[in-house]
Amino acid sequence: MKKIATIFAAAAMAAVAAVAAVTVLSVGCISEKRGGDFVKVGDPVPSFTVTNASGEGTKTFSQADFVGKRSMILFFATWCPDCRRELPIVHEAWLRLRGRSDFQLVAVSRDETAETVSKYWNPPQLDESGAVTKPSFEGMPWWLDPEAKAFNTFADSYIPRVYLVDTRGEIASVAVETFDLSVDNIVELIEGLK
Repeated sequence: MKKIATIFAAAAMAAVAAVAAVTVLSVGCISEKRGGDFVKVGDPVPSFTVTNASGEGTKTFSQADFVGKRSMILFFATWCPDCRRELPIVHEAWLRLRGRSDFQLVAVSRDETAETVSKYWNPPQLDESGAVTKPSFEGMPWWLDPEAKAFNTFADSYIPRVYLVDTRGEIASVAVETFDLSVDNIVELIEGLK
């Protein structure tokens, strides 16, 4: 009888652990609200307001801010593992394109403070041996969306989220969570925007 009680207790603990794991996954950076996409390929870029990196001023972007430019809008959070995986790729693409007058990156941190993003953004992170585990993104511009209002104009779940915007100010491509693109692919896509 004691053996059966132990087996049931172990099974119950395993079930609780499984439910906890599923709960963590469902509220993580992957699908916090399980909603929809509000902006799709072919749509004009909606107007949205973000706060500057110092946290003190705001800017409202409208479709006019994207006309004549090849643009990338990135929604991310520094705590999100998928974002941490994709940010170095976006950074490398930005480094290659930043000198072009017809390119702009609008990187928007969702639900975070300026202090949190700054700590993650600027210094490179090293492991015990001194190897770089996260590059510095110093110089790459970013904006804040502390209440996710700008993000919720585009969608209400899943990050990282990238929108490539053509020179007419229309959404040309959307990538969510895992981009499956190299730096070369991203640069090629941006350069190919009409």
